Amino acid sequence: MKIYSEYKSVIKKLGKIEKAYFTTFNLDIGFVEKYLLPPLFKDDIPDNKFSLEDLNLSIMKNKFDIKIFHDANMLTTFEKKTLIQTYPILIRAGVFHPKVIYIKGSDATYLFVGSGNLTISGWGRNIEAFEIIDISYIQSLENQVLNFFDDVYELAGLNRQNKTYRKSENSSQNFIYSFHKSKNTNSPFLEALNIKKKLQIFSPYFSDDLDKLFENNEFKSLDEINVIPDLIENQKIRLKVLPSIDKRVSFYRFNKKNISYENEDSTNHSKIWISDNKFAIGSYNCTQAALYGNNFEASIVKSYSNKEDFLLENFKNIDNLETSGDKNNIEEEIVEEMRYSSLFKLVANYTNFSFELNSIISKIHISKISINLPSFNDKLITCSDFKKLEYSKRVQVFRALTKNKVYKIYNENNECLFRGIIIEVNASFKTRLIDSAETLEDVFLSFSDVNDPTEGKQLKPIIINLDREDEDIYKRKNQETTVNYYNMFSGFQNLTNKYEDIKENEEKLKRFCFLSSASLIVIKSILESNFKDEDLFIYLTVLEFNKLVSKRNVTGISKIIEPKITLLKADKKFIKEMIK
Repeated sequence: MKIYSEYKSVIKKLGKIEKAYFTTFNLDIGFVEKYLLPPLFKDDIPDNKFSLEDLNLSIMKNKFDIKIFHDANMLTTFEKKTLIQTYPILIRAGVFHPKVIYIKGSDATYLFVGSGNLTISGWGRNIEAFEIIDISYIQSLENQVLNFFDDVYELAGLNRQNKTYRKSENSSQNFIYSFHKSKNTNSPFLEALNIKKKLQIFSPYFSDDLDKLFENNEFKSLDEINVIPDLIENQKIRLKVLPSIDKRVSFYRFNKKNISYENEDSTNHSKIWISDNKFAIGSYNCTQAALYGNNFEASIVKSYSNKEDFLLENFKNIDNLETSGDKNNIEEEIVEEMRYSSLFKLVANYTNFSFELNSIISKIHISKISINLPSFNDKLITCSDFKKLEYSKRVQVFRALTKNKVYKIYNENNECLFRGIIIEVNASFKTRLIDSAETLEDVFLSFSDVNDPTEGKQLKPIIINLDREDEDIYKRKNQETTVNYYNMFSGFQNLTNKYEDIKENEEKLKRFCFLSSASLIVIKSILESNFKDEDLFIYLTVLEFNKLVSKRNVTGISKIIEPKITLLKADKKFIKEMIK
């Protein structure tokens, strides 16, 4: 992954990072978490000891501004494991299509502009083109980029403080972006290219009617239009029909004698435009939607002096080009079934374990919609209803966010309006639990390890059924907690011994209390969710927990209120002897 190597190389030059902004059409959040985030938090993650929980700790104490923007319709995976925030953008008549990275550090500021999405294909499998520029001392170019992000912020429903339009002068290199909020007949991108006589276009996607596209004013002065498409399905171009009227158009393909491929099956996803004296690298395909429509696009446009760099000697003319015959809906067009008409933002606040829903784009009032939250088994609920749940139930839903951050919005007719990822705020290692034990049975499995009772064993899936109000809603499928007094008492003794061994080691103590799959905060949460009066086993387990945290003065962990239970004198005497 050449672009990834360049990305890591750039980060080493930045010094202390202040801002990191990413935009993409298609987002694979798992790829971002695994590859793009760790280098940004390099000072916080121990060498050769990277884990998602280490990354989450770094994100929790993160002091720099990091944001990831993507097209709301094009989230390819929901396996999101970290606290990093993503922001969907919905453009009803087009797509959010720029691929831009802006990273500002104490020592340098870099800009990435290109064709690759934030996916493994975009950074590793496809043929992509990126321009990477040190803009530390190019104020005009940075102003253009910051104006771009002002518009991105607005579309994402964010308010940028002290928003002002920053002046920039045209120079030998410019950052061009276009988003037509109203109908326009001109193309800022093509104007910046300063088209005169010849134009060379690398594009994988095209308007179905290229003849009509090339009738626009910016193309009229051209004598030659040379197109290098991505060829699919036995060297076919993604078009219904070839242009028949415009004789200026010629098609070329890579000459394999001069060009070597890492993978000959790779998609040529690059978007490069070359005019008589300028070239552009970015997200613009050769389509009406990109050049004149409602798409949000971005590109770097630069002057060049050595024309030899852009000769067609590495390509050969395609005499008998075939078309795929398919409608062009792979990237530029999203099929109507996939399009959302509403955009929402759902924020989970760990300060008080509450949810807040905001409508960014919607004609439906918030009060008339319902939400499907993680672990609710398709049970619909409103934010106000969620606030009415018992505290322990709300905590359990927040715990489920370590595994599943997806939510769905439904209207009054039970139609899904939107699906997105929950934004988690005010999380700390004391409030946000890791992917951990779910029941006392899991905890007891961990207790059995004398050497390290806080490292959890293999966990089984949990189901939550809010329709069963007569029973504890957090039931494990086909499994009940085993009442085993020996495992419980010996387990707490193991925990006590472990605490004594590590109490002088701050990092180990933090993991023991908060960051392992059967840490003390996990055990406390499970006990609170299983809280039952008149249950001797739960009562004794709570007493053991309270004895551990109080007698050892464990910082940050409070005692649990003891369940009410009716005991005989003999029972009380026995218990007193057992918990000394």
